[in-house]
Amino acid sequence: MSRYKPNHKGFQEFMLSRQMQKPVTQVAEAVKDDAVDNTPEATGAMKGSYEVKEIEPVVVNHSPRVASEVRNSNPAAPAVEFGGKRNKAIRPLGRAAAKHGDVRGEG
Repeated sequence: MSRYKPNHKGFQEFMLSRQMQKPVTQVAEAVKDDAVDNTPEATGAMKGSYEVKEIEPVVVNHSPRVASEVRNSNPAAPAVEFGGKRNKAIRPLGRAAAKHGDVRGEG
């Protein structure tokens, strides 16, 4: 009878590999595309300010994993995302992330 013996070191290497980074970045690109679609036309300059960037690995359940982030560098982005004195939150990036699954690392 054979027994399963997990290869923790190999799995950790895989979770930090370029092979794993590719689908993570593809999902980030899909989040970006949805965020652009969710961004109001009145903030047209904001639509072109979304970018995807590979970042340092994040820790999920005490295990590091590759990561990518989607951000918007437009100065109006926080007000559109979170609302302000004169507008309600529209949350284009938050809604896009929720659609694709928003996993955050531990502190």
